[in-house]
Amino acid sequence: MSFLEILFYVTVYSFLGWCVEVIYHTAKYGDFSNRGLVNGPVCTIYGVGFTGAIGILYSFRDNVFVLFAVSIVLATALEFLTGWVLEKLFHEKWWDYSKEPFNVKGYICLRFSLIWGLACTGAMVAVHPLIEKLYHVIPHKAMVIGLGICVVIYLADLSVTVIEIRKLQIRLGIVKGISDCMDDIANFLGSNLHESTLDVIKKGEEGKEFLQEAHDAYVEKREALQLSMAENREMFLGRLSYETERLKKNFDESRDDFSKSFEERRDKLLQTLANLRKRYEKTSFKPSHTKHRLERSFPALHFDDRDGKGQSD
Repeated sequence: MSFLEILFYVTVYSFLGWCVEVIYHTAKYGDFSNRGLVNGPVCTIYGVGFTGAIGILYSFRDNVFVLFAVSIVLATALEFLTGWVLEKLFHEKWWDYSKEPFNVKGYICLRFSLIWGLACTGAMVAVHPLIEKLYHVIPHKAMVIGLGICVVIYLADLSVTVIEIRKLQIRLGIVKGISDCMDDIANFLGSNLHESTLDVIKKGEEGKEFLQEAHDAYVEKREALQLSMAENREMFLGRLSYETERLKKNFDESRDDFSKSFEERRDKLLQTLANLRKRYEKTSFKPSHTKHRLERSFPALHFDDRDGKGQSD
């Protein structure tokens, strides 16, 4: 990367880091706080840290898991070094993770190391490609002038900040005016960002309430539907059982009636057949007039009384 490109990335990511800090503080505490070392809307540690990390992380951008692991190590090391240096210079801790589990001297902790790892990974995958394109779109001359102005303002703001922190009673005139102006700009931008964040949180809460109400209504209707279905099922099963019993009873009655009727008809038919047989037997063995006449006329002719057929000897 060229010096101009490095300066551009430091400036952009310092501002984006400041926005992230304002949003995080608003979401966690509900009020606006101008985060960062200087009065202006920049957090230098983000700009310097992420720009330095780009050179190391760029070669891992195609492997998300390795990128995440290396991001955790780099972010943790940078946070620890920055916290230690600031405490040595100003004899004050700028942040303290002593109450967090798995912390090291309050400079770093496991939770924020994971957060910084995720942030670096997301920035490398989604944010940095857009910032890189923006750098190539801006004309070179406009880039040089804009970054030059930013550097001058930042150095003036940093000078006043360091002097105030070191409690040196020195008035710098125009430099102090620039610092105050940057503080006003930061307050203006931060207030709008703070209000926007609160609006998003409020709408999120309203959305949660709406979703909860919708969920409760759905559960209530589902339970009512299940109850109605259970009642209808019991009613249907009861009706089905009643109809089954009724059909079975009707079938049994019909079967008994049919059996009784069949037996009566069978007995009647057997009786009829028996009567016919008796009549047949009675008529078949009774000598007929013709038989007697033929026997008298032809004595040699013999009739078999059992089958009624004539035979001759």
